[in-house]
Amino acid sequence: NGVIEAHAVLAAGDHQFLNEHWADLQARLELRGIKLGPLGGEENFNFNGKITTDIYASYKLTKKISLFVGADNLFNTHPDLGVNPLAKGWAGDNESGGPWDSVQMGFNGRKIFTKLVLNF
Repeated sequence: NGVIEAHAVLAAGDHQFLNEHWADLQARLELRGIKLGPLGGEENFNFNGKITTDIYASYKLTKKISLFVGADNLFNTHPDLGVNPLAKGWAGDNESGGPWDSVQMGFNGRKIFTKLVLNF
């Protein structure tokens, strides 16, 4: 007897966002997809389009205890290598955290988590 709570497809430029929720009184499931369009700009940095997928679930064990499980970036998508092809002799040639600049998404890949919530 679950109910779909929300469905949205939003677009801003080359970015699209899809979010689905299913819930009943004890359980909830959420699926989120983000399509990041190709990026290009100054200094010949070019990034291909990417898709990331997140999934979350929760279950109310008792009136005061809930369990959450989930995965961010379920399919372990990584950003493109952000090295300027015209750079010679300079490692990475970017301003921040090395050659895998997080301009599209985080660079750490998949994150799996669990959480136990106690309500007093």
